[in-house]
Amino acid sequence: MRRATIALVAEKSGYSVATVSRALHNDSSVVAETREHVLRVCREVGYEPSIAGRRLSWGNKAVVGLSLGAHDHAAGRFVSLMHQALSHQLGLSGWSVELITSDRFNDGLDIGGLILVGIGPNDPRPASAVARRIPTVAIGHDLDCFCVAADDHHGGELAAQHLLGLGRRRLAVLQGKPEGGKRVLRVDAFVATAQAAAIEPVIIEADATATPSLQGYRALAPRLVNGVPFDGLFCETDELALGALAALEDAGVAVPEDVSVVGFDDLPDLAARLTTIRQDFPKLAEAAIKLLAEARRGAQPRKLLMPTELVRRQTT
Repeated sequence: MRRATIALVAEKSGYSVATVSRALHNDSSVVAETREHVLRVCREVGYEPSIAGRRLSWGNKAVVGLSLGAHDHAAGRFVSLMHQALSHQLGLSGWSVELITSDRFNDGLDIGGLILVGIGPNDPRPASAVARRIPTVAIGHDLDCFCVAADDHHGGELAAQHLLGLGRRRLAVLQGKPEGGKRVLRVDAFVATAQAAAIEPVIIEADATATPSLQGYRALAPRLVNGVPFDGLFCETDELALGALAALEDAGVAVPEDVSVVGFDDLPDLAARLTTIRQDFPKLAEAAIKLLAEARRGAQPRKLLMPTELVRRQTT
């Protein structure tokens, strides 16, 4: 049996060795379909890129820092899944991942790039990283660096349109406490879509002093003591929705007969029966690493929006 080499991958895939090499390095000149085909052939022939060799020649520049934000030690499921997806995609490209905790962020970072997760309003990390000339990509919206995000605006619209299409007219939104007083895009879009149908949703804010699911429970339970003031509920995240569903169940409210519930994220282990708005974590990670390659080449920062879609399950 022939030894698996990059030349064998090139032969089997029908591409040149140079194209295969660029695909394995996540070069943005290689389209996604080509890269996926190359990776599939790598798996078929048993070829693994020489990660150790790259690290030897690049030194610490083969390390990508991953910063989860101010709450990195108590990160929720979304951040955990992004971490997994990014680590997997970086590994395929020959990078290793170093977790940069908040207390280390302003230290001298000898890394080849940086990916920021959990961006909030007035977050100092993007500007700090750019000022230090670290190639940086943020998972978030409207930043002065390379960034990639799910299309939250479209997702919020989809959630509202779905509930309105079910005939729900007394709508509510369960959201985390807005940082800096600013609502997230998905909530803004939901509210605007409802208002266009002459409906003013009730906004319920969760207190950020517990886990997200417990926040959702604590925020909703008091509202159900004297009946249910809404028949359609949009939760900013699946984790909040999990707590909301528990509160509704404890109050004897039937879902979806009495109240339809929609979440956001499509977290694999939380959304088994939840109607939700899906964002594709592997695709977000893949796009982030593509942008990181551009940032390392000194290209002009740009933003990528990834599609969101409604996934209907048992809660609507």
